[in-house]
Amino acid sequence: MSSFRLEQQYLKLWDKFEGKQQLTNLQSLSEYMFCTKRHMRTLLNSMESAGWVQWESQPGRGKKSKLTFLKSSQSLRQNRAQELLEQDNIDQLLHLVGDKESVKQLILARLGQSFRQGKYLLRVLYYRPMTNLIPWTPLRRSETHIVRQIFNGLVKINEDSGEVEPDIAHHWQEISQNQWRFWIRPGIRFHHDRDLEMEDIVYSISGFFERNAFLKIYRIECPAPLVIDIFTEEYNKWLPHLLSTNGSMILPREWQSLDNFESYPKGTGAYSVERNSKNQLKIKAFDSYFGYRALLDEVSVWVLDDLAKNIDVKIKMSTEENNLTEVETRLEDGCYYLLFDKRSKIGRNSIVKQWIAKVLNPLAILTKSQRYCQERWSPANNIIPSWYYADGFDNVEKPEQLSSVKITHFSNHPEHIILINSIKDILKEYKVRLDVQEVDYNQWFEGDLDSDIWMGSANFSPPLEFSFIFYFFDIPLFHKCLGNDIYDLIPKWKSGVLHPQEVSNDFLRTNSLLPLVHNRLIIEGNRCFRGMKMNALGWFDFKSAWYAPNI
Repeated sequence: MSSFRLEQQYLKLWDKFEGKQQLTNLQSLSEYMFCTKRHMRTLLNSMESAGWVQWESQPGRGKKSKLTFLKSSQSLRQNRAQELLEQDNIDQLLHLVGDKESVKQLILARLGQSFRQGKYLLRVLYYRPMTNLIPWTPLRRSETHIVRQIFNGLVKINEDSGEVEPDIAHHWQEISQNQWRFWIRPGIRFHHDRDLEMEDIVYSISGFFERNAFLKIYRIECPAPLVIDIFTEEYNKWLPHLLSTNGSMILPREWQSLDNFESYPKGTGAYSVERNSKNQLKIKAFDSYFGYRALLDEVSVWVLDDLAKNIDVKIKMSTEENNLTEVETRLEDGCYYLLFDKRSKIGRNSIVKQWIAKVLNPLAILTKSQRYCQERWSPANNIIPSWYYADGFDNVEKPEQLSSVKITHFSNHPEHIILINSIKDILKEYKVRLDVQEVDYNQWFEGDLDSDIWMGSANFSPPLEFSFIFYFFDIPLFHKCLGNDIYDLIPKWKSGVLHPQEVSNDFLRTNSLLPLVHNRLIIEGNRCFRGMKMNALGWFDFKSAWYAPNI
């Protein structure tokens, strides 16, 4: 019998007798435990060997034996809880303790780094599970970061400079305006112990371009071993950058036949998924990674759903407050925004959009928000904090016919609720009802529902000339809400003459998109934690982080 099962049986006995010494017999105990007398004797022997009970049997018919409890249920639960924490087994921990507040306190005490059995571990608290990690599916910010730890593309983007760097391909060359060539590293392996083959690359890249038909890639060839040629119908300056995006990452071509690939994907990256449930995501360093091996051996993301929504979650590297130092804090290059839908009557009415943009200005939103949000948010004059746009709609009056507005947002995002409540309070002052439609992220991403306004958030990494425009091309919602306005940008973007700030200003001038607030990203840690460079997603590259012991 497992130790966990034996503990459950002991706790059942303890609860039955409230931990008090009992005069009883095997027959009575076996009836209560729904087992045979023989199995009951085995249970008592095991509990006695563990030092939990003392069983003094009395020979003879009708004689009662003495059962003495030696270990309190609270002590046993605490010891077991610590063991489960050490094992990163959050599922069993929640089942054992039951009290979510107690679980929260146990986990908070263990956040940050630790060193166990020769391995460096990092534990982070998060408010929602990340059970879908397929790169080309609709992914939110944190899933996007995790996917980049698990998979590789032909190339990658340097998060500081915005330059294209080698990844699976070690070199590449623009052969002509319509042909690019990539040379592939040899000896790359997937997490499920299979060599990467050229067919995997052709399969993955072909799928990416099929899902993005506007890119107009018409042929992919392997002219020689470890060489890939990509042919385009027209010149595209950003093709190497496109091959660094999540949608173009390399999957094993048999991925659909692999068990639970959605939650346990098999890539070629620095980390592989060891556990992924509603309560925990655990990734471990992949020893056969073709690059530098990760310096952190394991990263566990502990999920506590509603608990994490109510606390200020930061990556903490020490429980001693005087040892904490703010590693990095900055405004995100992006914002929370409202997107007007041209398919709706309100979304097509320029006067209504002007009035909504006026009353739902960023300062009004912040005034209605919680104090904590006011400290972490900054009013957004434009999509990017450093961009300025002059607003010219101060004198717009409320349209008489406007009585309600329908807004759609994706679920499981605490800050959306705060923003929507602020918007609801503001519109109520003008006797306008806000109808809220909460959907899952996939539904939001596709944008096939009826709505006047859609709420979203965006984060952009360098170079903005690529990532800013591609964000709007990549999400079907924008194609459907903006219509021809988005399609007309594609030729200029491909040729490299489209400036992102001009596009943003056009969105604001036409009230197609209304920026609300910029969020402040914060990572905290102690002085022993090094290599923690925050990226545009508010995370950091796990494989480059390390500990310098205080010696």
